[in-house]
Amino acid sequence: MRTLSRGIALGAALAVTAGVAFAVDTLIPLNITMVKPGSLAKFVAKPGLVSLPGTTNPTVAGATLRLKDSGGAAGTNTYTLPQINWKGLGNPPGSKGFKYKGTKTPGDPCVVVIVKTNVIKAVCKGADITLTPPFSGTEGITLRMVGSGDNYCAVAGGDIVKNDATQFKAKQAPAPGACASPSGAFLN
Repeated sequence: MRTLSRGIALGAALAVTAGVAFAVDTLIPLNITMVKPGSLAKFVAKPGLVSLPGTTNPTVAGATLRLKDSGGAAGTNTYTLPQINWKGLGNPPGSKGFKYKGTKTPGDPCVVVIVKTNVIKAVCKGADITLTPPFSGTEGITLRMVGSGDNYCAVAGGDIVKNDATQFKAKQAPAPGACASPSGAFLN
C-alpha cells in the first residue's frame, strides 16, 4: 500500500509541475564591453544561439540589466527595463528576438538593448552610469528576463584593453562557467 501511495504522490507532483517553465541560464561569450563613468556602458556579445529560450519574452514583465565589478571596487549598476519599452522582432512578434528602446531620461539610461540569436547587446548612456573604474575584478553582465527568470550572462575576462579611472574596456572573453547569483553571493 505504501508503494501505491508513493506512486500516487509522485504522479501528482509531476502533474502539478508539468506545465511549469523553468528559468534558463544562457552563458554567452563577450565580444566587447566598455564602461566610462558618468557617460557610457555598453557590451556586444555574438553568442551564435540556435534559438532563444522558449520562455524569454521581456514584453510581458520586462527585464533588468546588471553590470558588476566582481572585485567590488567599481561598484554595481542595475537598470530596470520595463516591458512597455520592449517590442518583439519578426512576424510573429518575438520570432526574431526582442528590442528595448529606452526613454533617455534619468532612471532609464539604456538607449537600446537587443536580444537575438546572433547578437545580444546594450548601450546605456548618461549620469546613471555610476560604475567607477578601475575594476578590481572582472565585469560581470547579467540580462535577466523578469517574467521567466531567464538570464543571459557574460564575464569580461578576455583581453583587458584598458582599466584605469577613465575607462574599463575588454574584448574577446569566453562564456563564463555559470551565471552569478542574483545577489552576487555565490559566483562571480
